[in-house]
Amino acid sequence: MSLISLLLLMCLFLVAYTYLVFPLGIRFLSAYVEPRRGSADASVGQSPSVAIICAMYNEEDVAEEKIANFRSLTYPGLRMYIGSDGSSDRTNEILAKHADDKNLSICTFPRRGKVHVINDLAASASEDILVFTDANSLAAHTQHLQQDRSNAQQAFQLRLVKTLNWHQ
Repeated sequence: MSLISLLLLMCLFLVAYTYLVFPLGIRFLSAYVEPRRGSADASVGQSPSVAIICAMYNEEDVAEEKIANFRSLTYPGLRMYIGSDGSSDRTNEILAKHADDKNLSICTFPRRGKVHVINDLAASASEDILVFTDANSLAAHTQHLQQDRSNAQQAFQLRLVKTLNWHQ
């Protein structure tokens, strides 16, 4: 078998794997894997719960507006997780004012980097869908919930409505 024939077979296999083998494998596995505990039961038509995860570092200029934007979202089962990554400005103070909000989970961490904060926040979330956002991005949501839960786009859509000015 020549090298060109081998490469052609490999390319054909990759295409077949991408469009046939992988999707069929996922469908097969989904029939046998139990949903994780606490997830929405599709049979009763519940909306899946959604967690918005946001890491902040020295975001005193936008923290209040970000929380107000979150509170304006009316999706049922929505919870926001905000982590301050060792902020040295008033970010922690602003976040502390909202610590009593039951739909808002606020954590302060020592300065370790955005990825570590996001990972810690995601690990503490138990919602069905995780949405990651920056502190300076505001969103509005549109709901596409139908009785037929087979459509992957029906659950929750966020639409970027404004990006606040970047700062150092």
